[in-house]
Amino acid sequence: MSKTIYKYPLVDVREITDLRDMLRQSEKLYADKTAYWTKDPIAAREIAPGSREAMELKIDHKRPYLPITYQQFADDVRALGTGLMKLGVNEKSRVAIYAETRYEWYVTYLAVVNGLAVVVPLDKEQPANEVVNLVTSSETDILLFSKSNKEVVDSVRDRIPGVRHYIGFDLPREGETDLYFWDILQEGAKALEEGDTAYEDLPLDPEAMQILLFTSGTTSNPKAVMLSHKNICKNLMGMCSMVNIDENDTFLSVLPLHHTYECTCGYLCPLYRGCSVAVCEGLRYIVPNMQEAKPTIV
Repeated sequence: MSKTIYKYPLVDVREITDLRDMLRQSEKLYADKTAYWTKDPIAAREIAPGSREAMELKIDHKRPYLPITYQQFADDVRALGTGLMKLGVNEKSRVAIYAETRYEWYVTYLAVVNGLAVVVPLDKEQPANEVVNLVTSSETDILLFSKSNKEVVDSVRDRIPGVRHYIGFDLPREGETDLYFWDILQEGAKALEEGDTAYEDLPLDPEAMQILLFTSGTTSNPKAVMLSHKNICKNLMGMCSMVNIDENDTFLSVLPLHHTYECTCGYLCPLYRGCSVAVCEGLRYIVPNMQEAKPTIV
């Protein structure tokens, strides 16, 4: 009986040294291709952030998926990184993301890890006490959150004095003092237009800790896991050398992004390989989302 001998790697992949290098390569290779399919007209630039239309915007599951290109995504990462840098975020900062899967999450993650600061993804389902524990133990000083988590955030503000900036993914109500994600991004975009390259010129050590994850804590308290660009890039090149994933694929992102599996396989992998990602609206919408996005990988 003959044995089939597989030659490793099964698929040729391009070399990447860090996630900034990966993004720059993908931007060049897939500039006009759709990176994300979103149902948020603000993220897709169909509605201006801060406009009356944006203020009156409501969730509409019948709204069709709207495209965002690789070029737009890369521009947004640079703009947000520049805006955060002007806000005082630096290599000593810990930036936590406490939100569901959405376009702002994707932009924030790479804007932070690409030389600016350490990113701390939090489970969107964490209750107030656990948010306090994780924010405190991670020494988070910048907290980005969505409207769905605002009630929890408001209930713990006085217990996390180390947080110096609260940034909402959604437009703050009149009288609220939280910063707005899109205002920061637009300020950064303006600075870039004026020739500010400080963010793009930041040094980046592929072996330094840039990501601080927390385990689920199923059997004990959550434990912090420190990851570097090198860790993630080796995983990306390794998995893509064994499975044929290319620019013809569309992913449907279902699992939450604070899970390192989803973050690596459902976010960074498609970005590396030139795929498109459609954001699932929730478990009850998986079937209609699949019918519309027609994913090849879930």
